[in-house]
Amino acid sequence: MKRKILTIKNKEELSISELILFQPYKNIVSNFYDLAINKEAIHFDAVSRNFSGIDNADSYIRDYYEAMLGVTSYYQASKGGRGKYIEKKIASISESCVLDFSMSEFPKFLTIRNILRKKKLYGDYFLSKDEKKDLRTHEWDFISNYNCTTDLINLLPNKISFLELKNRVDSGGVSARREIWIKKFPYFFEYFKNNMILFKFKEKEYTLYDFLTENNINTILLNIGLLFNVSGEPATKEGDKSKGFYSSNEEGYKFIKKYIEDSNVFSIVEDNIDNLFLKIKYEDIIIEIRAVYGNDIPVILLEKNIDINDLLLNPYDDIWLFQLLSIEQRADLLKNDDNLLLKIDKLIKSNYSLRLIINEFINEEGNNIEKLTDLVSEINNDNLVVPHGREKIDYIHDIIYFYCANY
Repeated sequence: MKRKILTIKNKEELSISELILFQPYKNIVSNFYDLAINKEAIHFDAVSRNFSGIDNADSYIRDYYEAMLGVTSYYQASKGGRGKYIEKKIASISESCVLDFSMSEFPKFLTIRNILRKKKLYGDYFLSKDEKKDLRTHEWDFISNYNCTTDLINLLPNKISFLELKNRVDSGGVSARREIWIKKFPYFFEYFKNNMILFKFKEKEYTLYDFLTENNINTILLNIGLLFNVSGEPATKEGDKSKGFYSSNEEGYKFIKKYIEDSNVFSIVEDNIDNLFLKIKYEDIIIEIRAVYGNDIPVILLEKNIDINDLLLNPYDDIWLFQLLSIEQRADLLKNDDNLLLKIDKLIKSNYSLRLIINEFINEEGNNIEKLTDLVSEINNDNLVVPHGREKIDYIHDIIYFYCANY
């Protein structure tokens, strides 16, 4: 049975979307593998065993239950790249988009954006020595203690689009939205209101207004984005009103409108509470504030029409397949001090010709199903027992994938 396994692929030939997943997947799969072959990888103390009822479980499922608790508790506790996954997927669409942005990075965003973007998407591990040096020795100074942050930022012709992202209309509850409307947005306006000096290049100092105008940016978009309804479809205003916290959007909108009206430096150009849209002017800079839903998020942030559901398609089997295999193999390990994975590992280590076939299979990124079938026929014997109800050849196929993904 052919599987699509990312962690067997050659990292140097992966797409941006695949690279976002590769290292987190590799770390998780490595830990799944250790749980499957190392009995001491997770140990439940007496209190944990008592609380979870491990020793009370019927004898025929006790080991499976303990293995399931151990493997799934590891996975649920592991960040595994999930925290910033959706931001990375969105940022990967456009070469001008960066995630996890802070105002102190604005000069880098405009001058060495490709390096900054690479760091944010993949981490320091993927940066060259020269790229790390460019980030460390960048000439622009940030000389303010007032450092605004945002989830995503994108450079568009003569404009900058900022996005604060929530995965669902109920993410974080009312407080999460209020945080954006009542704290984050006003925080940004303080840069203009107080004419703060933020940057210094050589001997010249810049306010945010100075910096924007020097770089021909005359429009700022401040967006709060809501990706999905509670039902799992791309978010809509109607879905937010029925199963979300739409009223907090209106409360936040009214707050920021009053904040602007009470200031002496901004003027309101357009006020549309029905569409949660506010256009503001500062000198010759236009600032637009809006709440944006579902498939409108890529339009506003990136000026691209993209279906959010398509964006999140993931064709790879690594996590679900290897987590289930790890549970089953760990259960056998707890019960018998041995399992199928260890038996196959021993066979491969004791047979050079098998190792050559494994190497070829890995070099072909797990795509040669005929090679896999040949390998299974070479190692299959009566000593290799698979879980009850599982087709033996297919199961050994999956174990081989698991074995290869760990290397």
